[in-house]
Amino acid sequence: MKYCPKCGSEIKNNMKFCQKCGAKLPADHINLNNEYCKHCGSAIPKGATRCPKCDRYLDEAANDSHSVATVIGYIFSFLVPLAAVVAGIYLLTQKNENVHKHGACIIIIAVGVMCITYLYYIKFL
Repeated sequence: MKYCPKCGSEIKNNMKFCQKCGAKLPADHINLNNEYCKHCGSAIPKGATRCPKCDRYLDEAANDSHSVATVIGYIFSFLVPLAAVVAGIYLLTQKNENVHKHGACIIIIAVGVMCITYLYYIKFL
């Protein structure tokens, strides 16, 4: 797919101007072998998973930060640790690398809270 570097709309092959905004497209947009970022329009090297210019993932699903699941996971890690482990595993299955880090942290915190709770109950029961 090719995208306009000005407005980000999809353009057809061999077009010299964007159909949406009318911007003149660079000559390398005409080359059929190049792929372009749909967010910023810059050329993407073959095999890349992220745009070198704007650092966004080429796969739209990977750009989702899953912020609601992350916040719920951190809250549950102290209140309901078992549910936090489930939320952490869910975050680990996502494509975004930053979301993976949060998933791992949530699991570590939840397991720590479970261990402390277990030791507390053994000592006082």
